[in-house]
Amino acid sequence: QLRDMYFGNYTRALYIAQTDDEGLRQKARRAADELGLTYDYRFTGYGAFPDFVADAITASTSQTSQQKQRR
Repeated sequence: QLRDMYFGNYTRALYIAQTDDEGLRQKARRAADELGLTYDYRFTGYGAFPDFVADAITASTSQTSQQKQRR
C-alpha cells in the first residue's frame, strides 16, 4: 500500500554506479521491476576522487615530515 504512495509518481529507477558490479546492477533492475518502473543505468565512476585522495595523502605526509624536521 505504501509503495504506491511513495513511488506512484515515479516513472523510472535510475541506478548511478561508481563501480562496475554486475550483481548490484541486477539488484537495481529487480528493484525497478518490483516497483513497476523503467530501469535506467548510468556509470559515473569515482571521477577525480582517487586523485584528490592521493594528493591529500601526499600533502599530509609531506607536512608531517616537515613538522618532524622542525623538532
